Amino acid sequence: DSIFINRLVIHIDSLNNMNKKFCGILHLYGTHAPYWYKEKNRTIKGNSRETDYYNSIYQQDVSLAVLLKYLEEKKLIDNTVIIYTSDHGEAFGKRDVSGHLTRYFEEVVGIPLWIYIPEKLFQHYDKFTIKNNLLKNISNIDILPTILDLLKVLINSELYKKDGGISLLKEIPRDREILITNYNNINYARFDKSYCLITDSLKYIYRTNNEKLDVSIYNFIADKDETYNLNKNNKNVVEVNYELLKNL
Repeated sequence: DSIFINRLVIHIDSLNNMNKKFCGILHLYGTHAPYWYKEKNRTIKGNSRETDYYNSIYQQDVSLAVLLKYLEEKKLIDNTVIIYTSDHGEAFGKRDVSGHLTRYFEEVVGIPLWIYIPEKLFQHYDKFTIKNNLLKNISNIDILPTILDLLKVLINSELYKKDGGISLLKEIPRDREILITNYNNINYARFDKSYCLITDSLKYIYRTNNEKLDVSIYNFIADKDETYNLNKNNKNVVEVNYELLKNL
């Protein structure tokens, strides 16, 4: 990652010297197994996959700092929008869950997502609304509508209503539904089908187990460790959304 970022800085610098605008997608890989980091950046002690993972995250921060420092020194930061996100988290044995493929606890689906917007752009939006959105459920499917919003591109509301993406610069409904799945019938056909629906503070997890439907429900706000299955302990809490399952 550090080598690639240094090359990216050189490339952006050449574009800047030619007065050219740029749009880039930077795909970093260091936080994927086997979790790469330099020994001098080993800030968390221990000898496990989990400590290696967190050290690789710190290594990525160190690498990204080179890019951010360059943008600041060249005064490009005031004209650049930066979006940072991930595709998934990682579990390391808690609740007997490891990896990220077919379970939907917060350590797997609670991904980072932050956006830096220069003040010259940010001043045109309602900061109170955006601040309130920090408390709402969001997804990386919201990135494209947000970019289009910044570019003042008209959005086909029906298209994004169907796919669920919402501009993060607009008010986000607290009860919006976000659908997550790591299953598809191409790459992961060997796994049991599994889907997760998040709305407000509840997380509904639908999994097939030996062709039988298993539904678990967690209040991930009140029960941060997601140890209390509401569907198992109180059958009357919620009805299974079979209509949703039929349409998947």
